[in-house]
Amino acid sequence: MKPLHVSRALILLAILLLPSGCRAPSPPTPTTQESYALVFSEIKSPQPEIVHAWLQRLIPRLLGVHLQTRNGEWAFELVVSRAWLDEVKPDFIPPRFKTPPPPLPTWFTPASNDYELLEMPFSSFSSAHIYIEKHPATPDRIRVFIHRD
Repeated sequence: MKPLHVSRALILLAILLLPSGCRAPSPPTPTTQESYALVFSEIKSPQPEIVHAWLQRLIPRLLGVHLQTRNGEWAFELVVSRAWLDEVKPDFIPPRFKTPPPPLPTWFTPASNDYELLEMPFSSFSSAHIYIEKHPATPDRIRVFIHRD
């Protein structure tokens, strides 16, 4: 009879702990500088001008234990140098499908006629999209909108 009671106790414990496996956004929201550093830490080119930034931080939990915080969805409006764009752009390709973007911050407003759209296909993360200004006023100050859904 004891193994049956142990099994029931384990099942009850698993049911009680199951909700703790969910992820929840982590307050406080990082500053624009912190957001840029968390997303683009591997970029060697000088940091661009950050016009707008939005980053969702997630705290994965396993059986109620908080794991390492990670990035969720993010969006940026940047004014970048040609060097920055040359470093980032090779990972992007023309989009394979025309899909509407997910809900994004209200400032994320690239006009389709004025920006080239490229995507970074799915990998271990969800896809990212970059909108590159087609005709910048200055060749080394290029406005880009970039997001990951």
